[in-house]
Amino acid sequence: MPRRRRRFLVALLLLAALAAPHARAADLPSPPLPDCAANGLVPNNLTDCEGTLASYHDPAAVPRPGPNGIALAISKRDVDFRRDEDLPGPAQTITFSYTTPGLLSGPGPDGGTYYATARLDWPAMMIDFNGARVSCRQAISPIWGGGCDGAPTADVPSPDFALLVRQGDCGPTATACTYRVTWGPYDRRVRAPMIFRLRFDWSFRFVLQKSDGTFDGSCGADPIEGCGIGGGISIVTFATTPPAPLHAIGRVRRVGAKAIELDATGSFPLVEHVAWSFQYPVVGEPTNRIERSTDPVFSFDFGEIDGIPASFFQGTAFATLAVTDHWNRTAFDSVPISFAEPAGTEGPLQMASFTLVDVDEDGRATLVAVVKNTTSNPIENVFVIGTDATGLVSPSSTPQGITLAGDASATFTVTVDFDTRPELTIRARAFGTTDDGPVKSAPKSQRFGRDGTAAGDTTVSQASQPGDTVLHVASNDGFGPGDYVLINPTGPNAEARKVEALGSLVFTTPLVYAHAPGEPVQTFVNDLDTDGPTIDVTSPVAGSVVCQGATVQATFTCSDGFAGVQTCGSPVTSGQTLDTNVVGPRLTTLRAWDIVGNVTETTVSWTVVSASASGGCTVPTTTTTQPGAVTTTTTLPGATTTTTLPPAACAGARECLAAVQSRALCEPPVPSKLQRFIDRKVRAALAKLGKAASASKETKATKLASQAGKVLQAIVKKAGAFAAKKKGGIPAACRDAIAGALQPAQQRLGEHRL
Repeated sequence: MPRRRRRFLVALLLLAALAAPHARAADLPSPPLPDCAANGLVPNNLTDCEGTLASYHDPAAVPRPGPNGIALAISKRDVDFRRDEDLPGPAQTITFSYTTPGLLSGPGPDGGTYYATARLDWPAMMIDFNGARVSCRQAISPIWGGGCDGAPTADVPSPDFALLVRQGDCGPTATACTYRVTWGPYDRRVRAPMIFRLRFDWSFRFVLQKSDGTFDGSCGADPIEGCGIGGGISIVTFATTPPAPLHAIGRVRRVGAKAIELDATGSFPLVEHVAWSFQYPVVGEPTNRIERSTDPVFSFDFGEIDGIPASFFQGTAFATLAVTDHWNRTAFDSVPISFAEPAGTEGPLQMASFTLVDVDEDGRATLVAVVKNTTSNPIENVFVIGTDATGLVSPSSTPQGITLAGDASATFTVTVDFDTRPELTIRARAFGTTDDGPVKSAPKSQRFGRDGTAAGDTTVSQASQPGDTVLHVASNDGFGPGDYVLINPTGPNAEARKVEALGSLVFTTPLVYAHAPGEPVQTFVNDLDTDGPTIDVTSPVAGSVVCQGATVQATFTCSDGFAGVQTCGSPVTSGQTLDTNVVGPRLTTLRAWDIVGNVTETTVSWTVVSASASGGCTVPTTTTTQPGAVTTTTTLPGATTTTTLPPAACAGARECLAAVQSRALCEPPVPSKLQRFIDRKVRAALAKLGKAASASKETKATKLASQAGKVLQAIVKKAGAFAAKKKGGIPAACRDAIAGALQPAQQRLGEHRL
């Protein structure tokens, strides 16, 4: 096969391999590309190589350079794809270096001599036009093509954009030439690195000097303009480095009850143009209003616009940000505008008071909040947000965004329309910004009716002491059982309690501090924590039997998910020794409450037994009869009861109950009527727990678990009734054994473990 045909086939095979589906960008060669001659490739648009291709024609005697006789090199391969004014150095240029064997000589006819030299065509401009001199490809693509400097459009059908412009006059024998790199309008080149391939044409020329020293007239005496004996092409490549990606980064900040600040400065420094826009509805207008701005940072107060429906502030609106750079690239961001309560650290700001001032004849209520800066440093951008009981940001407040000096106070006015509602509860909180970040106050609430009567707003009328559960107040109008109140909320003895009954004010838990006449007392909306603490009792064990005089200590812990435990176990303390000197049943009652007065109470039933002349009192002994199961044998005066408890390590209430399902819980056998009742109730409790475990809503699961707990209590109650019977009953120890067998399931329910 001829050598040139073999090279052509090799080039085709290489192109097919690059275009195959399995080709990956990581497999492509990086510029400079492989040498064509060394890899048997022809340097053309079908091959990923650099190098030279030469061709010759007669006369054969003319001296020819070897395969490496012509070479073209490039001074740099990476070109920073930016405009000249963005570059830290001078304008972008590329220098090409051309090497040749120089002037060659060889014998000519009749004793003459041939002289030959190379001539390179240094074009004034290298233009991307159908790939005639310039072709390109994205670095992630194996496909070469034209269109590297734009694409034909209706206005510009032939985009002859200059890509490289020659600097100065580079003659045909010049060994180097410098070109300035210029870029056309923005196109796909900016999105990813591009590889540009450039083609240079060159030729060999010769003259014949006769033996008498004269030159052959047919080709002339000039070796540059002599007869052509051959020529070729040389291909070189360079890559571009695109500018950094353009990102639209929009941020929103609440600067008032209904005011926002939009900030696009995070998109810079590439950005030259910013465009903000957002829409909002106005009652009575058929289409949404649209606000626009070209400022990188701008503020907008929705509260200054009449007729915006309250529902707009209940959800989330969106602002659109578009940024453009000077390559005409555009990026977008959708910025959510939420009117939910802003973040912040509680403490530096304090709501000293929040009171109702007036309700006018049109049903417009006015409230006044006094906000204090409790630090010596100024707090900027202070504003108050008022929300009604549903959390809707419908009230308006003034002023907005003031600076509060150290230890200073400011008055804010909150206004709200009743609409058709007979009563309103408004919750207010102050917000601001310090050098350490956003801050906020604790909330204050005020409930009132259309007649202007505020609920739960009075003062202490008689001094109280720590431990009191009754607080004497000037009036209990507006207060009721179940209300939460704040006593002297801005004072050092501030505390919260829950109202149990009205006399004056009767609380569910005792006061911690003393309170003097004249201190304010207000109701507040507690939508955060209405559950009492959890009490976990380790000792005494429910249903346990202990000997008279034995040492038994109360051991328990308390936890609270939000407000925090204030008192645990009252009147018993954990570690306290319980009285076992008196024979009979014992009830140990523990109470715990959190800092707002939510109470939890639990009672543990256990028994103290005495020694008998026949055998004395034996402390219950426990032996393991099978993996996970526990058998307890209790010897009491006149009877021996054996109880098989469920596995001590049962994970949940269902597992604990399954261990006692359809099993005799004490010996001798209980009456069949009681046994059937126990079996039926255990199955019912298991069914409810199964539904609770698969319930989709937490409230449903809690309700079913509570019902299962009541079923277990019914079993214990029934066992107690049988123990009280004179005929057909069961021993008291058997009753306690039944209660003890159910205790693990009840404990898991208390731990919310199904």
